[in-house]
Amino acid sequence: MELLEKSVEALGGLDLLVNNAGVTRFENLLDMTPEVFDLLFNLDFKNYILMMQAAARYMVRHKVRGSLVNITSSRGERAYAGDFLYGGLKAGLNRAIQSIALDLAPYGIRVNNVAPGATRVREKEELEAQLTAKMERWVYLNDLAERIEAQKNNG
Repeated sequence: MELLEKSVEALGGLDLLVNNAGVTRFENLLDMTPEVFDLLFNLDFKNYILMMQAAARYMVRHKVRGSLVNITSSRGERAYAGDFLYGGLKAGLNRAIQSIALDLAPYGIRVNNVAPGATRVREKEELEAQLTAKMERWVYLNDLAERIEAQKNNG
């Protein structure tokens, strides 16, 4: 938990942890390798638990009434083909967070879970095209407004 210790030192304390690390790999049971299993388990489950543990220990020791916020996934709520490992880990993490919240409540530490769904990632070219179209529309509307204003003044 070197990262947490360095953060506490640099910031002068800790009252908030946001766990937001993870990777998605869609695997089916027949093709999964032990390496993929270890990667997903360590990153998508184990690291969350260990970071919450380190942060909670600090908060309890220093009597900090803080927050632990975990970003998981809506994939932990229902089954998808090829998603048994990632989705299963997220389901387990969601359930673990519920118990951790109950364990830490007496210390005034809030533990929350945010489980967003899929997010569409756009390529740079698509974003530039959308921006260009919006700018062209703005220029057109601005020109139109100026012409209407000029006609009003010329009367």
